[in-house]
Amino acid sequence: MKLILSLLIFAACGFPNNTEAQIAIATHKSVMVSELNEQELIDIFSLEESHWSNGGRIVPVELKGKSDIKSQFYALIGRSPNEIKRKRLRIVLAGDGDPPIPAKSAEEMLAKISSTPGAIGYLPLHLASADEVNVIHIIEN
Repeated sequence: MKLILSLLIFAACGFPNNTEAQIAIATHKSVMVSELNEQELIDIFSLEESHWSNGGRIVPVELKGKSDIKSQFYALIGRSPNEIKRKRLRIVLAGDGDPPIPAKSAEEMLAKISSTPGAIGYLPLHLASADEVNVIHIIEN
């Protein structure tokens, strides 16, 4: 009986809830895009696409280092972070683009997306307030 009770308590407390496992692709409120496909996300984060359809500048925001959030994002677009970095590096070194704005945490990512016109990034869904950013895609874990 104690074992069953312990397992029930662990199941209730030990696993993240569904919203913590979800990742939001979010943009600054000024971005008038309601969705992007996988290829468009690849082009944006590799810096191959630099302007939104209305002509505004795209400003990708990227988490520094390794994280589950970053891994889930790159799994969605079907590319490795290193593959995207190589494409970015060629563009930046040629003087044709600026590297993404770095963020040290999901909270900093939210702050940078919400305060930078044209910004796009990924963050835990529970941080993506409709008052602060536009959520254009949700990644289910």
